[in-house]
Amino acid sequence: MRDPRVVCRARVEMEKPEFDHICSVVEAATAHGKLTLLARLRSYWDDADYQATEIVQLRTELVELRQVPALPSGVVELLGKLSRLCDLAIHERKSIEVRAD
Repeated sequence: MRDPRVVCRARVEMEKPEFDHICSVVEAATAHGKLTLLARLRSYWDDADYQATEIVQLRTELVELRQVPALPSGVVELLGKLSRLCDLAIHERKSIEVRAD
């Protein structure tokens, strides 16, 4: 049954090397107090939830992460898709659930 608080159940494919690349950048940024919401994605195998009140900040972090010059184009494209999901969540005032499978 669909949770009415969730915008949609979308499948966004990400390979472990892409995830690890993102995590290394996020880890470095969190040492300086940045990208704290993205830091919830600590493990490729763990889930993360973002409440509707956090989505604007999450989108800001995704946009900031996309500006890192060393990111492969596939990762930048993926971050763009996630930013657009945030736009939808903001518009609908919904939360986002990240599920590993």
